[in-house]
Amino acid sequence: SMMQGDTLKSGASATAAGLMYLIQELGIEVPPPAVRSRIVAGARRTQVADGIVSEYYPQVYAPEGITGNLKFALRYEPVDLSVLYATFRALDRRRMEDWVRKEPTGIFARWAWYLYELLTGDTLDVSDVPPTGYVDVLEGVWKSSFAWSESLEHEVNHRNVNPRL
Repeated sequence: SMMQGDTLKSGASATAAGLMYLIQELGIEVPPPAVRSRIVAGARRTQVADGIVSEYYPQVYAPEGITGNLKFALRYEPVDLSVLYATFRALDRRRMEDWVRKEPTGIFARWAWYLYELLTGDTLDVSDVPPTGYVDVLEGVWKSSFAWSESLEHEVNHRNVNPRL
């Protein structure tokens, strides 16, 4: 598997992004996600080989740091609860609190906040989201199952699901 700074067959370098970046940067030991994103010179493309989906994004997509890559993962990659759980356990909670305070009405900050609290059982020390309208978490996942519920604190709609099952 390619890691940050590895070279593609074409000779161009690829930098891990999203969940793969978080796994490497935080040194967490989890099975790699089914979809692996990389930033490359060139056009957006998808490659499937040996059951692994590699998504290549041009430089304009390149996220910065832990928070940027977490936002990238939530925006562009399929949800992988095991990687997100390990990421949240490895993160300094203040980094999450700073992000939520900086973007209290941002969709991805709210998703991350909600998922952080759901998966870790810890409550972040941040104010509830001001009235903004609800956003769906895990939209399109488990379409036929579970009822939607609302989380007033985060202003997100979520499926009633226990991810630890």
